[in-house]
Amino acid sequence: MCNGNSSSLRIVFGICITSFGLMMRIANKSEAVDYAYQTAEPQKQGWPLTAQEQEYILKPEFQRRPGSEKNKYLPNLWPIVPSAGFWEGRKWLDTHAQMVNHVQANTGSVDILLVGDSITQQWNSPLDVGKFNTAWQKHFGHYKTINLGIGGDKTQNILWRLDHGGLESIDPRLVILLIGNNNMFSRRRRELTRLPTVFKCVLSICEKSFQRQMSF
Repeated sequence: MCNGNSSSLRIVFGICITSFGLMMRIANKSEAVDYAYQTAEPQKQGWPLTAQEQEYILKPEFQRRPGSEKNKYLPNLWPIVPSAGFWEGRKWLDTHAQMVNHVQANTGSVDILLVGDSITQQWNSPLDVGKFNTAWQKHFGHYKTINLGIGGDKTQNILWRLDHGGLESIDPRLVILLIGNNNMFSRRRRELTRLPTVFKCVLSICEKSFQRQMSF
């Protein structure tokens, strides 16, 4: 699919296709993603958010982590249990709302879906100039692409976004997921960056994006 001369781009894209094949293999499973801990969050799925859910997620993220309601320190659960991100005030929530609006404006078939943090966002997105950067347009500009990268996001933030309107009504042929870098900023790095953490995100994408039969 890559017609450019850059071997690194071809390698990265090949890895993405391999990951997509893995997602397609597990997409046929009917069971929903099972999270390891049930928080006090009032609305675990769906969009738009209720007033109670908005009030809950506008608390700083550390106050909503698994175990916080019982004063328990459970860092091994933080990256695998959905949690809305938090910037100052409503900024993160408003950013997510922009993404949901972008998805709703592009319903139906999509060639490529990008999901991730600032590394993904830097291909350019609805949060930036509105069009992809020169490198992306040169190699992949002929594919219909949606970029859902939000700077600073961790695996738990991606899981929350997927459960709250992040992929509603779009049918991607290929998903490129790059997440986990921001989970490394912790004293418990070895536990917070395990492969199963990212795999939770893969499972959630499969559950929400690949329920219909797909063909190339």
